[in-house]
Amino acid sequence: MPEGATIFVAAVFALAGIVKGVIGLGLPTISMGLLAIVMPPVEAAALLILPSFVTNIWQMWTGRSITDLLRRLWPMMLAVCLGTWAANGLMSGSGKGGATLLLGIASPRRPFAAGSFQAFLSSELTSRCVPWVDTPRHRSHPKPMKRIRTGETPVSDKSTEPCHLSAVEARRLIGRKKLSPVELMQSCLKRIAAVNPAVNAVVALDEDMAMKQAKEAEQLVMNGGTLDCIHGLPVGIKDLNPVEGLRSTWGSLIFKDHIPEQDDLTVSNIRVAGGIPFCKTNSPEFGAGANTTNRVYGATGNPFDPTLTPAGSSGGTAVALALDMMPLATGSDYGGSSRTPAAFCGVSGFRTSPGLIPSPDKMSGLIPWGVIGPMGRTLEDAYLLMKAHVSVDRVDPFSSMDAYDWPDRLEDADLATVRAAFTPDFGIAPVDNMIRKVFKDRVGRFGKLFLDIDEKTPDCAGGHEVFEIHRGVSFAVGHHEKLAKHRDLLDRNVIDNTERGLKLTMPEIARGYVEQHKYMKRWHSFFDDYDVLIAPAASVSPFPHSKLFIDEINGKKLPTYMTWLSISYIPTMALCCAAAIPCGVDENGLPFGIQVIGPRGSDRRIFSIAMALERALAGDPATARPIPPTPKPPAKAVAAGKPKKASK
Repeated sequence: MPEGATIFVAAVFALAGIVKGVIGLGLPTISMGLLAIVMPPVEAAALLILPSFVTNIWQMWTGRSITDLLRRLWPMMLAVCLGTWAANGLMSGSGKGGATLLLGIASPRRPFAAGSFQAFLSSELTSRCVPWVDTPRHRSHPKPMKRIRTGETPVSDKSTEPCHLSAVEARRLIGRKKLSPVELMQSCLKRIAAVNPAVNAVVALDEDMAMKQAKEAEQLVMNGGTLDCIHGLPVGIKDLNPVEGLRSTWGSLIFKDHIPEQDDLTVSNIRVAGGIPFCKTNSPEFGAGANTTNRVYGATGNPFDPTLTPAGSSGGTAVALALDMMPLATGSDYGGSSRTPAAFCGVSGFRTSPGLIPSPDKMSGLIPWGVIGPMGRTLEDAYLLMKAHVSVDRVDPFSSMDAYDWPDRLEDADLATVRAAFTPDFGIAPVDNMIRKVFKDRVGRFGKLFLDIDEKTPDCAGGHEVFEIHRGVSFAVGHHEKLAKHRDLLDRNVIDNTERGLKLTMPEIARGYVEQHKYMKRWHSFFDDYDVLIAPAASVSPFPHSKLFIDEINGKKLPTYMTWLSISYIPTMALCCAAAIPCGVDENGLPFGIQVIGPRGSDRRIFSIAMALERALAGDPATARPIPPTPKPPAKAVAAGKPKKASK
């Protein structure tokens, strides 16, 4: 190219760089653009490309902007380039060059052109470890956020309402500025108002506080802030976790007017990850029992039939998710408190290994059975909440560095390499004959996906006794003072479990600890030969919520109110982790679920296997997740009233 033409092209592109600098790139880029007009190719390339390259690499690995650093360094960079240029000119007299063409595609304030380098490295979905992927730049002049409005179709979803989006899709759209956290929250509040009166899943809600948080989340997007893994997503909180400023009762009359002054760790971690804790979901009193009902809020109805129970104790969470009231919600699990509701409502839940999600505020840190776990419409959604949940807290004696072993995006396992076992009952659990039949049919459908699959079970001898002893000890520790002071305010299940615990003798407790250790060792030996164990997630089909618990299966009376839950508490007593996923419907046309179980500490592997299996099941109409109809409030409403608002 002739010298004059080169100078002209360089000047044009340098001028474009200056305009960009005036708009949002600042003084460093303006001065660099001016200087590039008169610089030769090598020095111009060094001046223009190197800062952008370093910026991108730094942001990719740290997630942090180095704009402020560059602002401090640019005078030195100019001096170095000028010095090099002068020395080179003295030696060779080289002229101006065309490297300024690069000014239009690289700058220290914006990492490469959209859709090129970033798109190659990753998609828009991100978590706290890779916020650079979708963190909006141009802080001083943000573009207006494009919102999904009625009549528009969101990406990858036929619905016109944001509340129906999966958590993964909603988060992706927020990262792309195609969905506002404000509009998502408005859609969820609208959905709650429309369907919650029929099922009573959401029991405490402060709309003003919810909208305030949503606006703050939107502002961070508009300001180009770093967006974490669940940024802008409304998250329902099971009413066993206190939320600052929001009525939190544990489902008990003892705390019916309690307004916490601070969050617990679970809620705090959700906020740190960008989530918006905005409502409470119903639970039986202190999580005792698998029928979500209490004397504070009343019963919660099943999303497929409000006269039936969603199970418990995470029943409110499961119902709210199934009916699209929110994209994510918390659960917890002891004897199946997240797995059974997931099965009854057609959603997904995960029981974690003790300590993976720390619980520093529980009554006794040395009792490992009850754990926090994420719930979502799918495990892919729940994984976002899992990433927000996991952390390390030394106050929880089971907390460990396993919390850092979770990638930003979990890949599906290759099921063709997985050695699977299945059992309808662990050899000792009472299971309804219809559930057995359905389970056998489903294993026949998905069994071929695995490398091997055998009908096998660990030796579970003594499992019922081990559970009863440790359950009694747990409730005696947690509730004996309440029983002494507030017996008239406690519900039946808490009284029953606590009194059973107080009657235990020291030799019985000692035997319970010895036998549990033997029991766990047998389970771990079993997993030397198998990667996963698959079983039904519930022993019966959903039943009327007017019936507090199942006391008979296949014509045989059950000894305690918890025995019908042994299909889920048997793995708990080996400290297993387990995922519950939908697997079609049973012969009553109601949701049927399975649990994918692994040894303690194998959470990541089990999550990956279960996620792959869930995706495979979704491709078969006989095993796909069932979608509930929009419920209509019955003549005699299930709800105890509208969700209660916080009041200080």
